[in-house]
Amino acid sequence: LPLLEEVVATLSTKAAKYQVDLHLNGETDIAVTGDAVLLALVFSNLIENGLRYNRPGGLVEVTVREEADWAVITVADTGVGIPLEEQGEIFERFRRLDTSHARDGEGAGLGLSIVSHIVGLHHGSIELASSPGMGSAFSVRLPAT
Repeated sequence: LPLLEEVVATLSTKAAKYQVDLHLNGETDIAVTGDAVLLALVFSNLIENGLRYNRPGGLVEVTVREEADWAVITVADTGVGIPLEEQGEIFERFRRLDTSHARDGEGAGLGLSIVSHIVGLHHGSIELASSPGMGSAFSVRLPAT
């Protein structure tokens, strides 16, 4: 996914501003079919959240791997994590997490619902694994071509 290389390069300045390391690892030559603009929006949103809800010296790691006929892109961070009671609701429209841990007050609470919708339009899925105080990992599965 050369698209991921572009998104990571674009967000490297913001990562430096937040003092968070941003890395892309894995099989970036995997191809998926889809709308490049919409998929860039998905990954930009996930990476920006990882930067915004992180700590100085933290890490956002984007990993790409192939699993059967799927491209699996995981955006993992070392940020504040998401409380268990909120994890089931984060993909709902206008749902915002506690922004006291964010680097800025941006956001209307639409980002993750839009991300989920776009992934669904591409016949994919998105999953969250998060531990409060440890960070979050969003895994997007898209059909590989």
